[in-house]
This record gives sequence, structure tokens and C-alpha cells, in this order.
Amino acid sequence: MGKTGTNDPTVVSRQMLGLQLSYLCNATCRACAFDCSPQHSLAMSLRNAKKVLGCAHDMHLIPVVGLTGGEPFFQLNFLKELMRFVKNDLNFKISISTNCFWARTEKRANTILNELADLGLIALLISVDDFHQEFVPVEYIKNAVNAAVDLNINCILQSMETRTSRKATDFIHELDLPLDGNLIQSVPIACEPVGRAVLEVPEDEFVYSWQNKAGSCSMLHMFITDPLGKVFPCCGTAAQGLPGLGNAFEESIVDIVHHANADPLYNALAAWGGPFLLFKILAENGIGQYAANHYVSACHACHSLFKDQEAMAMLKEKLAPRRVELMAARLLAWTNQADWRLSGDSESYLIPAAF
Repeated sequence: MGKTGTNDPTVVSRQMLGLQLSYLCNATCRACAFDCSPQHSLAMSLRNAKKVLGCAHDMHLIPVVGLTGGEPFFQLNFLKELMRFVKNDLNFKISISTNCFWARTEKRANTILNELADLGLIALLISVDDFHQEFVPVEYIKNAVNAAVDLNINCILQSMETRTSRKATDFIHELDLPLDGNLIQSVPIACEPVGRAVLEVPEDEFVYSWQNKAGSCSMLHMFITDPLGKVFPCCGTAAQGLPGLGNAFEESIVDIVHHANADPLYNALAAWGGPFLLFKILAENGIGQYAANHYVSACHACHSLFKDQEAMAMLKEKLAPRRVELMAARLLAWTNQADWRLSGDSESYLIPAAF
């Protein structure tokens, strides 16, 4: 891989790095897929975080680093120090996922975000839903959003939704926020029966409406390193069913990403934006339950599949001879010229001969 595309306008990338800094959080949300809590002290060291991100110079990446947790603002001084490194050594921007527990007043929110904006913060991914609002007053969300908008920081409001919960649009109305496509966006996320939600969210609250067809997902778009150094090829809950691509504390993440980019399984998922092709291959080889089952989302479907060692072994065997074809399929899909994926024909998973 060559140098990062940061200073080369001709290089277009769709991949970025993210760090899951810890499992430490002020909340114990019933829907948390990672079982985060105030007692879950496992966290990434500053040295290891810098080691992973320092490799970004040798990769073609979107020049933005995503930071998540846990709750990144729970360790504010650590967060500032890491952001200084990202700004000074990489010249990358920063996005941070948060529940806004720190925005007790608009003045406090303004003070914190003003300093982080100077360190490269360009986006907040804000959790606002019935689960997080059991721990964080909804007024804190408004304080954070108002302060962020004043500083030209993008706000993506993410709402975990169940059958009877308040929806993303409900919170937009409650907070009296304008849906500004430039600075404020609202994103509904289906609550999945993964992690703590399996035990703490009633089964009849999950909405099993996902359809097995080509879609879009973060597979191979976002490479997340967890507090133990394990690297995962997406930012969804599906990754929890995977063993990880490698350990970025022990080997170069450049090599880890390089190998992932050539892996036929991940390319199949990235090209079809989910497990459409995988379920089809399994059904053709006598494992039809995955295509027939109902899921909350593509992430939920993949999470279920990844835990099935027999099915995964079959897929790896069937996909291995198609390594080049599937890498080409992913690159074709990423050019937004992927109409072939949506064909109803039984061979819709094959690359057209003209390609």
C-alpha cells in the first residue's frame, strides 16, 4: 500500500480506522451489545492507540479516525491527548460516539466541544433513545447538539428502536431540533437480540423485518480495533461473532487490512452489503435455514451465521476459488455501478461476463 490519500486529491478511499477505546461507560443500557458499564474497566492504553493509528500513514484511508467505546468522554484527558496525536502526527479529523452524559449544561458542552473542535473533531455520533435516556436526561442531548452546531460539528443522532419504543423522529420533535442535512441527521437503528439485549429486552420487542437482499453495510469500510488489540472488519454487532482479523498491538494493522481486503468471505459481504450471497450459497449446499430465518438486521443475520462453525467452514471452502472474482465484485459495488447485484435471476451473484 502507498501513502495515505490525505494529501492526494486523486485518491478516493472508502476505508477508515476506528478505535474502541474501552468498555467503560456511565450507563448500563439494556440494549448494549458490548455489555459496557461503569465497572467494565478494560481500556486501551495511549501507547497502543498511537501504535495502531501511527500506521495510517502507510494506507489509503478516509482521513478521519472514529473513536467509540464504551463512552469515550468518560476519559476526557485521555481523549484530548489522543486527539492531539491524531491532529499533529496524522493531520486526520475525528468522529466520536457518545451518549452526551457530559453535556449537563450548554455552557459546559460548549467549553468541552470548543477544545475538541480545535483538536480536529468534526462529527458526534450521538445515542438518543429510550435505552440511553434511562441514564442521560434528554436535555443533555440538546445541550450537546446546540453547542456542536455552533461550532460547525456534524451531529448524527442514532436511535436504537424496538417495536414500542420512541423512534428517532420522536426525539427530533421532543428536542425541537431542525433536521439540517448538513449538520444534524437522524438515523434509526433496529435493536438486535445481541449482548445484554438478549436478557434484558423482551423478545416481542424485536422487529424481525430485515429482508435477505443486497443492501449496504460497513464491512471493509471500517476497521475497528478493540481494547485488547483485536481488529474487526466492520463496526456492526456482527463482528462479535468473528475471531478477529489479527492483533494490531502485535502486528502491523497495514498487513491485517491488506489480508482482509483479499479475503473472499469479507469481499462477498462487502459487495452485497450483507449476507445475501452467503445465504444463497449455503442454501444451494443443503443449509437453507439461514435464508429462511427472520432477522432484525443484516448485522443480526451475520452474527447468527458467524457462530455456526460448520456453515462458516463450508463457505470458506466454496468461496476460496473465487477470491479474485469477489474482490472485483466489491470494488465494482463501491463504484456505485452495482445494478447486477439486484438482478432477480438465479445467477445474480455472478459477475457479468462483460466485467
